[in-house]
Amino acid sequence: TQPAGGRILQFADATTPTGNQRADDTAATVTVPTGNLQKTIYAVNDVLLPANTTPILQDGDKVTYRLVYSLPTGSAQNFAITDFLPLPVYNATSVTTGNFSNAFRGTTPAAGTVNYGPTATAGNNVAYGDGTIAGQNPPTIATDATANTVKFTFPTILQDAPQRTTVIDLLMSVVIQDVPYADGFPLTNQANASESNSPNTPTTSDVINQVLLGRPLLNVTKGVVSTDRAGFGPFGNGGGTFGAPGSATAFTGAISSNGLNSSNINSNLSGIDAGDSVRFAVAVENRGSGPRGAYDVVVKDTLPTGFVAAAGGLNLQFRDGTGAGGNVAAALAAGYTFFDSGNVSLSTQAAVEAAFFSAGGVRLGGGP
Repeated sequence: TQPAGGRILQFADATTPTGNQRADDTAATVTVPTGNLQKTIYAVNDVLLPANTTPILQDGDKVTYRLVYSLPTGSAQNFAITDFLPLPVYNATSVTTGNFSNAFRGTTPAAGTVNYGPTATAGNNVAYGDGTIAGQNPPTIATDATANTVKFTFPTILQDAPQRTTVIDLLMSVVIQDVPYADGFPLTNQANASESNSPNTPTTSDVINQVLLGRPLLNVTKGVVSTDRAGFGPFGNGGGTFGAPGSATAFTGAISSNGLNSSNINSNLSGIDAGDSVRFAVAVENRGSGPRGAYDVVVKDTLPTGFVAAAGGLNLQFRDGTGAGGNVAAALAAGYTFFDSGNVSLSTQAAVEAAFFSAGGVRLGGGP
């Protein structure tokens, strides 16, 4: 707004003022529009994410964020975008710093790198005002380990003479670190864009984006599930029906979380005598929401005092909730045991890992 006013001059002599002033209280205002910042998750592990989706993520996931800023007139001064990555699950310093790489647009970048987003194509006036393919006036990338930020600083003056709308579209990929966090923990990511007007007054635009972090959450129970001693039972069975001690059939039916909730495998037994056979079951249930289940799990037990293996052996079996199991004999032949000084490490025995606890439930073995 610019006010106006003037002196009143003599009618007879237009060069001689009368000493009076006249103010003009009318005004004209010009508003220069500023942009809006948007931040979304573009892809997880290079798979594009549907709009308005809040994914459940797990350590090891490569998350590609998309930062979009629209310059209404194609011009800006002191323009920068700062992304505040939440600690401790993201490491901002993993992002490559220095000059921005004018990579092909719309592809998901490798972990720790940045390239242009899908709207940065020829003909969309996205090259900061020059009307050609994006790549002119690229930002410089810097990271701050203390604040855990990634900052994109553009040239001081971005000027488009025709004042065309310009879209700045960036894709940045970062990896979720393997650090402790609670299952179902909401993770909030904030980004900020700032630019200045002609008098160098800054304006800012802030946006947040939220995801959920999923972790394995294992619950272990142990109980007696069958015995050849008459008069004992029924025992908690998790929804399945267990075979007698020594039987080659571990159980029939299915053991599920619902079954464990209603009939948990934790039954005790007393009053048995020498020579009685007892079948124990150890149930490992994943109650977490991590999309890839648990991995590198080691299962170990202690043989109760007074018990010994039957003449035919322990009849040790590993099964998932459907009854499918791995090659226990291969693990035992390799020198692994289940009791006392040894353990069965399903993360190192491929023959056992292959079939035991698939992605549909607890997965013992495998990797992130």
